[in-house]
Amino acid sequence: MSNSQSQFPHSINENQDEDVLNRIDFVKLKNIILNYWRWLLLIMIITNTLAYLINRYTKPVFLSFSEIKLDFKNETTLLGFNQFRDNNYDYLSGEIELLKSKLFFDKVINTVDLEISYFTHGKILDDERFRNSPFRVEYSYFNESYKDIPFDIELIDRSSYRLKYEWNDKLASVIYKFGEEVTSDYFRFRVFRTEDFNQEAFEFPYYFVVNSRAALIKYLEENLSVEPINLQANIIRISFKDHNNFKAQNLIYSIDTIYLNYTQEKKQKANSQKIEFLNEQLKQTKERLETFEQYFESFTIENKTVDLQKDMELTIEQMMAADSLRFYLMQKKEIITGMIASISDTTSMLIPPNSEPLFNKDFVDAIMVYNKLIEELSLLQDSYNTRTMAFQRKKKKLSMVMGELLSTLEQFVDNFDNDIKDQKAKKRQLEDNFVHLPSKNTEFNKSKRFYELYEEFYLTLLQTKTEFEVEQAGTLTNFIILTPATLSFNHISPQELVTHSIGFSLGIILSIVLILIIYLLDNSIIGIHELEALTTAPILGIVPYYGKEKMPRSKLIVNNNPKSAIGETLRSIRTNMNFLLPGESKKVISVTSTVSGEGKTFVSVNLGGVISMSNTRVLLLDLDMRKPKIHLVF
Repeated sequence: MSNSQSQFPHSINENQDEDVLNRIDFVKLKNIILNYWRWLLLIMIITNTLAYLINRYTKPVFLSFSEIKLDFKNETTLLGFNQFRDNNYDYLSGEIELLKSKLFFDKVINTVDLEISYFTHGKILDDERFRNSPFRVEYSYFNESYKDIPFDIELIDRSSYRLKYEWNDKLASVIYKFGEEVTSDYFRFRVFRTEDFNQEAFEFPYYFVVNSRAALIKYLEENLSVEPINLQANIIRISFKDHNNFKAQNLIYSIDTIYLNYTQEKKQKANSQKIEFLNEQLKQTKERLETFEQYFESFTIENKTVDLQKDMELTIEQMMAADSLRFYLMQKKEIITGMIASISDTTSMLIPPNSEPLFNKDFVDAIMVYNKLIEELSLLQDSYNTRTMAFQRKKKKLSMVMGELLSTLEQFVDNFDNDIKDQKAKKRQLEDNFVHLPSKNTEFNKSKRFYELYEEFYLTLLQTKTEFEVEQAGTLTNFIILTPATLSFNHISPQELVTHSIGFSLGIILSIVLILIIYLLDNSIIGIHELEALTTAPILGIVPYYGKEKMPRSKLIVNNNPKSAIGETLRSIRTNMNFLLPGESKKVISVTSTVSGEGKTFVSVNLGGVISMSNTRVLLLDLDMRKPKIHLVF
């Protein structure tokens, strides 16, 4: 089912094509072509002649081009920053717009000698004499209203020429010497001979035009083309069209050179700006580094260290040592206090264990003397009366020694108290310093990190500045000319083959259009097949044209030429009529037409003659009441 559906539209189209082909009368088309072949030939001749004239008298246009590879480099990487975007298309678009900008055109106009154009008058076309003119023009003043206007020059001899130009709506014609100043209120210039001034130069009339800046910019805009060739490889093509192939090549070469110089200037300017920026950054970074260095000096002088972490550890150790020493002193103070409390004139004094390092040899000797006196006093007390002189003397001596010991021990206690106070004060000072050490350490480390960062950045800036200075000293172009400016001797316009093809095709199309118009407007009947198609009446036959002789009037010819084509045709018609009406013995045949001169009399006479040759009586009636002719035949 799907196959039948898919084939059904094709069958409809085929039937429609067959209907269209059946409606076309190819015999009629053939007759029209045979009748109007001279007109068709004339159309072909005219269109091909026009193509030839276009090729012959159209000014040829030449194309010169060069291909350039741009070196795309992101300068931000030189400064140590990441490249956030890499879009070659944007870069190429920028360079293309630069080459097509009026700013660049101004540089081309200022560099290339395009201000004055020289031409020779031709019979049909004018030819520009680019750098081969027999004369040159140098002007000191030229009013804008007289620019873009031709000044005709006719060479008279090697020393003089005739200058023609419009002056106040009048044609001025003046003879000047070469080198003589041509002056007016609107211009002042001189004309000089060049190396191309020779005998052949007198064969042509010349003219020159001082081009305005607007005209030159328009000229460059219309003829310069810049397009990307390969986006990935950053290749662009610069092309220029002109009627002079040498001028086109020279302009492409000049544009490449100007673009090279402009790129160098732009790059040098960019390098200068970058170096200036780097100098400013170096200055600011240096000032920051000096500030940090002053801070480090002050910090070192104030804190007498550059390693606060180590100082914090040392401070903790010192506080622990102060606490240990204070605890030790308090223990020793308690020992001395106990010794003071235990001293009396009846009890010996003992040195506590592990306390010998506290006392010197004199104090130890004094204790031994003290203990010995107590022992002696105890012995005297057992032997003598306490009131005796010897006892009192011993007791007094013991009191003196005991006083000295007490005084010494009290001095020890005072010293221990002072040492304990010193250790407490030292610990408080250490604690106070320790409280500020973390913040100082944080600030110091932060400053140190910034100092290292600025120091690294300073070195990077110095290195980058050195690179830019080296690049500034030997700036290279950022593009490579892959294909230099070409010189073409084959013009791109007009294209002879294309023009002739268009002319030939146009001739064919116009011929077909003419044939179709004649076919559609032609309502004459030229064959029996048309009659068969247009009417339902049966066609019995046709009578061919008789052109063997010129007949001033119709006459009977079948009797003299019974075997002729007309005779055979008329006999065929007679036979067909007999078959058409077989039962009728008496037949009436009417011969008529729309206008005179179509052959009614000729057919009637000769058809009657053919019928009569078959032994049949024929009555021929002339019913043309205005111009009867049958009686003239017989």
